[in-house]
Amino acid sequence: MDLCAEGINPDVQLEAFHMNITSLEGFQAFRDSLCCGDSSKLRVDLVLSCVDNYEARMTINQASLSFATYFLAALHCAACFHVL
Repeated sequence: MDLCAEGINPDVQLEAFHMNITSLEGFQAFRDSLCCGDSSKLRVDLVLSCVDNYEARMTINQASLSFATYFLAALHCAACFHVL
């Protein structure tokens, strides 16, 4: 997948997940991806969410809170046709 932010700023690394994050396995895989080997060192500065449902957004929020990392939810407003 071509992620354009990496082309704008080479210091930025994006990682996309295409899975059901609300399942136990999906949540654990996502949570494990936030840290290096052991859970004491984070490998992310920001979690950017572009999910389309409340349950997934709250699941990502829970994982982010457990590591005290920043979480940004990008929401689409269908009536306004822009990203909030």
